[in-house]
Amino acid sequence: MKPILYLAAACLLVSNSVEAQLYKSVDKNGRVTYSDSPTPNAVQTRSFARSDSASGENLPYALNQVTKNNPVILYTADNCDPCRQARDYLRTRGVPFREKTISSNADVKRFSELYPNVLLPFATVGRDRLSGFNMDQWSRSLTAASYPEKSSLPANYAGPQPVALVPEQVARTEIRPQLRAEPAATQPTLTVAPQTANASPPGFRF
Repeated sequence: MKPILYLAAACLLVSNSVEAQLYKSVDKNGRVTYSDSPTPNAVQTRSFARSDSASGENLPYALNQVTKNNPVILYTADNCDPCRQARDYLRTRGVPFREKTISSNADVKRFSELYPNVLLPFATVGRDRLSGFNMDQWSRSLTAASYPEKSSLPANYAGPQPVALVPEQVARTEIRPQLRAEPAATQPTLTVAPQTANASPPGFRF
């Protein structure tokens, strides 16, 4: 790619994202490195959003193929211990995943429409659905999807940043239902998974 076109492409990538940036640099020997800042003396540097790294920019080939065939999406809420445990488990096992947070009323409404009557944390592994965190169940699902038992992620791997299920600009245009301590029967609710042998104590109820 010509320098001027390369620069334009890099600017476009930066302008389309407000997330933290990750830099892919190539030195004169062809060695590729990834970091939060451009590498000095690099022959070529590309800047892209952290969320792009989940698409396989710096994943081993086998793991990259698994993430394409069976992508993992994790849905979490604030102040949710089981959600934190599920997130930590995925990171420890070395599973690349995208995280969508459910915080606003618009998030609650959308999530309840997409996945009614499920527990948080909630995850999709390809077509498989995991409601509530149970380590044995999640492990079986990931293994069946061909994710390795132990992490094979590069030491400098930077996963995607969590994003709201409903983007803020979209949420502003939607009607937001009032959430109460005791929700009405017609009001969407989200419930954190109860305590199990492999889960933390329950968090809260919207």
